[in-house]
Amino acid sequence: MCGNRTCQFLWGTLVVTLLMAAVAMAPAVSSADGHPQDEPTPFPTAQMSPALASQVRAIEETVSEIRDLRPVAPINRVFITRRELEAYVRDRITGEYPPEAARDDAIVYHAFGFMSADTDLLALQIALMTEQIAGFYEPESETMFVLTDSETLSPMEELVYAHEFTHLLQDQHFDLTGIGLTDEAAREDPDGSLALMALVEGDATLLMQLYLAARVSNDPGFGLAYFADTVTIDTEVLNSAPGIVQSELMFPYVAGLRFVSELYNRGGWPLVDAAFEHRPASTEQIIHPERYFSRDEPDEVTLASTEPPGDGWRLVRESTLGEFYLLRFLELELSQSDAGAAATGWGGDRFAVFYNEGTGQTAFVLMITWDLRDEADEFAGIFQQFGIARYGAEPTRRMAESRLCWSGADVLCFSTREATTLIVNGPGMETIDALMAPYGEFR
Repeated sequence: MCGNRTCQFLWGTLVVTLLMAAVAMAPAVSSADGHPQDEPTPFPTAQMSPALASQVRAIEETVSEIRDLRPVAPINRVFITRRELEAYVRDRITGEYPPEAARDDAIVYHAFGFMSADTDLLALQIALMTEQIAGFYEPESETMFVLTDSETLSPMEELVYAHEFTHLLQDQHFDLTGIGLTDEAAREDPDGSLALMALVEGDATLLMQLYLAARVSNDPGFGLAYFADTVTIDTEVLNSAPGIVQSELMFPYVAGLRFVSELYNRGGWPLVDAAFEHRPASTEQIIHPERYFSRDEPDEVTLASTEPPGDGWRLVRESTLGEFYLLRFLELELSQSDAGAAATGWGGDRFAVFYNEGTGQTAFVLMITWDLRDEADEFAGIFQQFGIARYGAEPTRRMAESRLCWSGADVLCFSTREATTLIVNGPGMETIDALMAPYGEFR
């Protein structure tokens, strides 16, 4: 839902170790024997000892064999201390994520009930990254960074290196920036961008699992040492973050792993490779892999109007919610099973969020299309339970029995026509009526 990769966590969490992937920039060159050598970076970095050089090349060889991809260009790698990394992350986030953008993102999340409008997302992301970060790959500079303070990698750092080296192989073979892993793509289509992230991270996470299994089969003690490493990870900031932030962090890895595992089970790495050409177009296809295979593409939905609902209001964001965020919205009041039943059949959507600076109030319009009329009707039935749970009352009918509304601290209304649902939320009925005025067929 956010308008950039930082907020959407392209710098995502490596859920199986609760580590973070992030971005950076530093060059490296190849030596005469074809192996890369570190060049000086914009900040001091730990140089590879002979033992570390031997270790990372063994990791790279094992990953290349498991993933069935080999480097086709120099391997740019840099090793960095935690202090250097934390300083870099703070500078990078503050430079790429303006406070006004972070504030608008918080307003959008607040409109759907995910967090307070005054949440400092900029500070939260800096805290999350500096707490969780362990390794990262930067497609723009084609460089991978690994956090280590010793002359060799610990088992956990070795798994991180394997994960990030997979990203390097992906980039060299599939061009991650060229296929849409960019800020611009995230702003234009956050749902599609999150789906692409799930493919990229799911691939690297599956590889990491296979790598761990291979290492443990040769050295059972490696697995014990790895899991001992993971229990030392600090997760205080992550655990206290809003639920939506935690879900965003996990989705590319957990749902991405399930999706890529389905590809791998059906056709091995060739089918995974093919997915980088025929990419998943929506989080629906990640959540329901069968819809990826049937090429159930998202509908293009257009709102009748994005005009603010009156004086003092401004349009904050118009974009696609997608099944991932729709599920998170429904789960605010419904069980996971009910939310899943309601969201299944999602065809496409479009939303607009508005904010009144003077009153601090938000409003939104959300139009959802469904694959079948029956699925729209099922959603309508379950959504009534959402409203009852949220407002503690049955809905009232408005405008010739076609619109169901709840009133409390705010007003929530919805209406269904054929296979399309319109949901509107605002501080009062006057705002609701203004937002629904362009949608006469739903009144």
